Amino acid sequence: MSTERDDLAAQLAAFETARSAGDGLAAVDRWRTRVLGAVIGVATAGLLLVTAYLPVTVSLIGFMGGMIGYAAVISLVIAWYLRSRRATARGFSTRYAVGLGGTMLLYVIGVIAATVVEARDWWIWVPAAVLVALPAVIVPAGARR
Repeated sequence: MSTERDDLAAQLAAFETARSAGDGLAAVDRWRTRVLGAVIGVATAGLLLVTAYLPVTVSLIGFMGGMIGYAAVISLVIAWYLRSRRATARGFSTRYAVGLGGTMLLYVIGVIAATVVEARDWWIWVPAAVLVALPAVIVPAGARR
């Protein structure tokens, strides 16, 4: 009987050790998820500002540089995330898709507004860029254990 009890105690101790290690991995992954969302949101906000202030009709080279920079930043942050993650929190894919989808929807609305609205005042476009970034920054950061 004591052997059975010792085996159960050893299994329980192993479970607790694995659980605390998993909690540590989940905490690190939540941090990486927040960084991923923040970088994608800020990069997309920057792209909206490039679209508003350097449209193709004003500066083809400036616009192309902004697009290439955006693609490079997104590629690098996604590669970093995929290489460094060890565990993914439950529901991450759904939250990420909702955040990215919201940011892209607001970006498209911003691009349409940039083609319709003649004004290029900072007090219009900087808040618009912040609004574009918010879904990608806030929604994936809501990760739970």
